[in-house]
Amino acid sequence: MKKHLFICLAAVFFLVGCQKQEGKVPLKGGNCGDLVAGGFPKNNFEIRDSRFICHKNNYALNYNPTTRTPMWVVERLKKENVEKELSHLHRVEFRQDPLILKARSSKLEDFDIKYGYLMLPLASPFNFPGSHSGFSKSHYLSNVVAQSPGQRAVWINLEKNVRNWAVMHGELFVITGPLFFKNEPKEWIGAGAGSRTNNNKEKVAVPTHMYKVIIIPSKVSAIAFLIPNKNVNPSDLYKKVVSIESLEKEANINFFPTLEPSQAEQLRKTFDPNLWTMHNFQ
Repeated sequence: MKKHLFICLAAVFFLVGCQKQEGKVPLKGGNCGDLVAGGFPKNNFEIRDSRFICHKNNYALNYNPTTRTPMWVVERLKKENVEKELSHLHRVEFRQDPLILKARSSKLEDFDIKYGYLMLPLASPFNFPGSHSGFSKSHYLSNVVAQSPGQRAVWINLEKNVRNWAVMHGELFVITGPLFFKNEPKEWIGAGAGSRTNNNKEKVAVPTHMYKVIIIPSKVSAIAFLIPNKNVNPSDLYKKVVSIESLEKEANINFFPTLEPSQAEQLRKTFDPNLWTMHNFQ
């Protein structure tokens, strides 16, 4: 069964191309399909004017113009890439994604320090140490959510563990996104914040949580984290592990839509703690 699943996953991984695309999320592999393990995540709800964006060879995302945040971001991390030296850590400004209409994008002033949040790129710039393009494009505002300063340390700890797992296992597929508990943001910030007029148009929704799903294709194993967007002790990272099934229900997303149901269930339930040794990176 495992062998059959791995062959199926490999077909998804390697038999699809990767071209720049915007618009609807491909039903199967499609463009940027080599960035996903079981198809692009499928939202079990409709978002008006949502936009799929493929930043070739780096990451892909589905953008929600209502919350002005990504719904999810997908990446493929390889050992040989994350081990490269950080050779281009020059200053890169956060800026609007050229594939998002300016009228539907968040703006730099939406993340003004007066609102009390940090800018969190869901596809981390540090995942692209050998790619100037990836490092630069990770600063697009379409990849950014508002992060509580108290969550920063535990999130950095998680990201460093993810890169460490990529080195350990050779390759990972990663899905990262914001979560709005009970479909309600923590609050709205940005243009017109403080006013509830116009249904919060031109404002940015602050997530209540952030999640990350990590898959080791060679081991057919996955792990998921759900971290509140508030003060969290970075040493408590292991306490934020959740089942993929429960996360899918909470986020209302199917993370493996193109796999056969039995195969997807096996991936959800195949968990070996020995594959996911966690370190406290401080």
